[in-house]
Amino acid sequence: MTTPADIYRQPLALLTDLYQLTMAYGYWKSGVSDREAVFTHTFRKNPFGGGFTVAGGLGYLVGFLEQFRFSTQDLDYLATLRGNDDKPLFEEGFLNCLSELRMTCDIDAIPEGTVVFPHEPLVRVRGPVIEGQILETPILNIINFQTLIATKAGASAWLQRANPSSNSACVAPMASTARWPRAAQPISAAVRERRTSSQANSSAFPSAEPMPTAGS
Repeated sequence: MTTPADIYRQPLALLTDLYQLTMAYGYWKSGVSDREAVFTHTFRKNPFGGGFTVAGGLGYLVGFLEQFRFSTQDLDYLATLRGNDDKPLFEEGFLNCLSELRMTCDIDAIPEGTVVFPHEPLVRVRGPVIEGQILETPILNIINFQTLIATKAGASAWLQRANPSSNSACVAPMASTARWPRAAQPISAAVRERRTSSQANSSAFPSAEPMPTAGS
């Protein structure tokens, strides 16, 4: 599978916010950068006004983690940044730390193509706090975007199956006011239990049969 690093042909460690780097710098400065921490990625509501979400982006995330590193150009750029006192924002020792940083944390994640609901962890990161902090923004960008694509593709495929006479290019308008048809089959007990525990909204969503995704 093609990963973002394959596309851009360069390390993507700066796919993050300056805030994450200043937080990481604070951990390093305080001597706690190796302290173990746990971060979880969840979402508050289903996209497009629907009743379900299809998890995606795990393959891209794994590729990002495997190739993670700060390049010489990245570090040279960070060395040019100045604080409000016009002094270098980051000490040389911290930049040296970033130059050697590789991702050693444990990642637990929902399999791609799984139907998920609000407040369920999609990704769980456990490891040194400096790694989890720097990974926050990439995880949000990679997982959220790919999950939106997978959810739209899954909903469009399901609606096309429910309305075979419709033009596939026109079904499932993705406006926030869009209403998706109710499932013709009952929801399985397992999915119903997950839906209740995760406080998903009351919108209708498909039955628990395998959800078609962009690749199916």
